[in-house]
Amino acid sequence: MIRLTCRQVIARLADYIDAALGGLMRARVSLHLLLCSECRAYLETYRRTIALVGEAGRVEMPGDARHRVTRELLERLRREG
Repeated sequence: MIRLTCRQVIARLADYIDAALGGLMRARVSLHLLLCSECRAYLETYRRTIALVGEAGRVEMPGDARHRVTRELLERLRREG
């Protein structure tokens, strides 16, 4: 089996994280990550970035605004339904 290059692994990291790679490709990426500390560091940075973006995207809507939006949506559903 021909080993993947770092560039090839990095190009597949999103699919690797999402478990969207086929079995053989996932095994090849995993093997590369096992042997390559630079790509493991890149993967960790990638995962931290995803987590931080996910946390930053969460904004709590104030309760009164949430109730107004809910009422408006219910009213629209009644009119259209």
